[in-house]
Amino acid sequence: MIVCLVCEHTNQPGVGQCTHCGAALPRILQPTSVDQFEKRTSRYNQFREAGQKAKEGKWSPEEYADWLQNISRLLAQKARYLIDLYHSTGYYEYGAEEVEMGITGIQDYEQAMETMWEFIEDGDPRHIERGLELMWEGNEKINEAMRLNREFRRRLEDEWGYM
Repeated sequence: MIVCLVCEHTNQPGVGQCTHCGAALPRILQPTSVDQFEKRTSRYNQFREAGQKAKEGKWSPEEYADWLQNISRLLAQKARYLIDLYHSTGYYEYGAEEVEMGITGIQDYEQAMETMWEFIEDGDPRHIERGLELMWEGNEKINEAMRLNREFRRRLEDEWGYM
């Protein structure tokens, strides 16, 4: 299923426009492998594959720009949700290290997407490569935040007997 970023209608895979409002749907590349490492890096792999298509000319700069805009919008919505969740629940008070690590990872992703955007402006593939490096660093920070979260949950289970 693909969710429209404009009206949030759920669409069937393979359609290019939302069946509800007609907006262009985001291109979401599906990972080719589902082993544990691939699951942890599937978003990174989507960016890597899209960048490769842009560098090889399989996607025009406009297609790559559309893809980057759509995925950026999607990730920005997810980031806002997480940050709002941290603040509204008071979780930061209990998991500051985890929250800071996750937010730093999100910021690395945002910087990576800005760097990749420079490819559209001047066609230099080094921008995609540098963006992927930044994204990998962000991905590692997000993975560390998730590890800290699991550790916190285990402590709660041990101390409180539930979770």
